[in-house]
Parts: sequence; structure tokens; C-alpha cells
Amino acid sequence: MKSWFSIGEMRRELDAHARGDLLVTIGNFDGVHRGHRLLLKRLKEKAQENGWFSLVVTFREHPAGFLRQGAPLLLTTVEERSAVFSDLGLDGCLVLDFNRELASMAPEEFLTMVKDWGAQGFIVGYDFRFGAGAAGGTGEILEFCRRHGLLGEVIPPVKMGKEIVSSSRIRELLLAGELAKANLMLDRPYMVTGRVAHGAHRGRRLGFPTANLEVPANRLLPGYGVYLVRVFFDDQAHFGLANIGVRPTFSGNRPETEGRTETESQLKTENPPTTEIYLLDVAADLYGKTMVVEFLAFIRKEQKFPSAAALVAQMKKDEAAARRLLRRHSRFSKQTLSG
Repeated sequence: MKSWFSIGEMRRELDAHARGDLLVTIGNFDGVHRGHRLLLKRLKEKAQENGWFSLVVTFREHPAGFLRQGAPLLLTTVEERSAVFSDLGLDGCLVLDFNRELASMAPEEFLTMVKDWGAQGFIVGYDFRFGAGAAGGTGEILEFCRRHGLLGEVIPPVKMGKEIVSSSRIRELLLAGELAKANLMLDRPYMVTGRVAHGAHRGRRLGFPTANLEVPANRLLPGYGVYLVRVFFDDQAHFGLANIGVRPTFSGNRPETEGRTETESQLKTENPPTTEIYLLDVAADLYGKTMVVEFLAFIRKEQKFPSAAALVAQMKKDEAAARRLLRRHSRFSKQTLSG
């Protein structure tokens, strides 16, 4: 899959290779969840059927951060989204910065611009909004396609039970510690990527050496607590425990009691959460390594203990719980664990 970071770069390369007929979808696609995947598979199917180039247009930052104060924390980086687009077999991805020029375009002006790239059709989600003031929606897209003889499709919502699968709902579930349900909506384990940095080295002194993972500040972390995780680094996979929180036993901070809401982000707190990884049956120098961490199962909420000894006793119980989960689920795939 080809990736571009400017309209001019994309048009020059497509023109040079005589790839002028595009089938386009547009959106943030944060998380690339089940609903997104249905849309993207349809995009690929219709493009191949017509001999067109399947193009995803996405944005480096969440448009909400430009349009209103406080963007939501992200489920995926643009690089992670692009990797999924490639895995799904799409032809190209155009990554744009959502700026004042894009935000001020009238819906008709925006659609005309994309049509002039060589778009032969649009496939979008049921809730897609665009144009200045988010004035444009699916009705405007279908009417534009009708007037210009273009293919136009709107993909309906995907539901799990009575709930619509959406990025905002997945954020709510993760912050509330409802990992299993969030992973089902994602159709994969939730994951974060970070670099191992030096911490207080307290875990090593307690007999549980942990890797202190630096995660980008705009990346969503699941609700405070302990999780079974699968960790990838140096082309190998290992299982372990992740603790996310404010270390209330030592810091004096109050543990989380109810899950954070989407607006109560770690960006705004005086005590941003830490992510500490304890690997099972691994002894290695991890400092400076980049880790990809998949969250497989929720074990317990964060809590404050009366002493370091009480914390160590609980950590041993957490490790035992993780090993029981691993024995019960001998094969790990994209399916989430039920706990």
C-alpha cells in the first residue's frame, strides 16, 4: 500500500502511473474497529470490481482537537492505522493535517476537490460529517454522487447486541476497565506502544522488576488496574502483567474508584498514570527497548495497600491469576479473553 502525506504528492504519483480512477473513503478511523473494517472491506471489494484504486483519506490528529477544545485520547496512531489499512489490502492512504483550510471548506467545495482528484465514488460510514461546521453528512454525499454520476454508498452501523460499535464507545469501555467488551468491538486486543525508561526501581526491590513504559500523552490507557498482557519486543512475544495507575501505596495518590470518563483524560491530571510491565519468566535488560503491549484480560482494579508487604502479597496473587488464565487459554488469537 502506498502512503502519502500531501495531496500534491499523491496526485503526482498517481498521475505518473495512470491511476486516475479512485474509490474514496474519508474518516479518522481511530481504532479501526469492526465497523471500520466492514467499510474498508466494502471499499476494497467495490474498487476491485470496477478496476479502481481504493484510497483511504485519514487525519494525523483527531479533527475534534481543531474544532473544539480537547480532542479525545487516541486508540491508534496514524502509523498503526496505516498498517491495518495495508493488511486489509487497500491500495493507498492519504494522511492529512486537519487544518483551518480543511475545516473552513463548504461541503460542496470539499467533495468537488476530492472529485477532481479522480474520484469515481465515495463509500462512507453512517455517521460521517464533513465541511465547515460539520454541515455535510451522508445525504449531501449521496446527492453529490447522484448529480455527478458517481458511485455513492453509506455503510450502516455495526452492532454488538443493542450497542453500536464506535470509537467513542470503545474509549468509554477501556476507561471503565471493561476490556473484554472493548476488545470484542475492536476485533483484536487493545494495544499501546512505548519505550522502556528508568523508573524508581521500586519493583526490583520488591522482587517484581518492572519495565516503566513511556506512552505518548495523547494515547488512551485502559482504566487503572492490573491486566494480563502479551508483550512484543526484539521480534519475540512474552506474557506478563501490566499495572496502570498512580501507585497509591507509595505516592499517596488516591486510586481510581469508578472508571475515568472520556473527558477526564490523563492529559489533564496532575498525576499522570504510569504503565509498568512485569514479564513472566523473563530476565533481561529492557531499558531503551520499544515494546508493543496487547491487553488480554482485566485482573483487578488499582488499590492502595497499608504496606509494601501487603502489596507484594497481592502481586503474588496477581501473578498466580495471570498464570491460571494462561493455562485456561492455551491458544491466543485475536479473540479476547473472557476472564
